[in-house]
This record gives sequence, C-alpha cells and structure tokens, in this order.
Amino acid sequence: MGMAGNAASSGESFAQYFYNSSYGPNATTLLNAQGTASGIVVLWSNFYAETAAGQIVTLIHELIHSMTGLVGHDAIVQKFGITVGPRQTASQAIDAWIQNGCHN
Repeated sequence: MGMAGNAASSGESFAQYFYNSSYGPNATTLLNAQGTASGIVVLWSNFYAETAAGQIVTLIHELIHSMTGLVGHDAIVQKFGITVGPRQTASQAIDAWIQNGCHN
C-alpha cells in the first residue's frame, strides 16, 4: 500500500519513508488499490508531540488527501489555489493555508 504526499512521488516503502525522514512525519494517508488517497491515516509518534492546534492542522491536512483522493501536495495546491511561498514546500503551504482558515 502506497502513501500520499511526499512519499507518493519518492516511491519509498512505508518503512523507508519513516526512516529517511529527518524528523519523522506526523501523519501519512495511505493509498487504496486504485492508487488514490484512502481513508486510512497513520498517526506517527511525532503527531502526539504536536500542540493541540498542530494536531488539528495535521488531521485536516490528511482529511483533504482522504476526501479528495488527491495523492500529491502539488495536486492539492492546484485544486484549492493555495499560494506556495518562495521558501515553502507545497505541504507547508497547505498547512499554512489551513492555519489561516483555508485562505491564502
């Protein structure tokens, strides 16, 4: 089973993705058999170290993957017209957008 977000484009396995993440991910949405984002979200140990506000942002971020079926962060950015700053990844831009009430 694959993973949405950064891991989707890297082709890494579940274990490789976690091992290769310098700080470890907070959460990951798994892919279904059709290769789209499923309703299954893995909450990694880092999720539990986040503030309550951070956990909400993470859960909404993963909910967007699950509800839209979109795998990559670039696809979500494009679908919702999210602005990505010059020093932001698409994932960071999505989180900032969520924190700003889903406004750029």
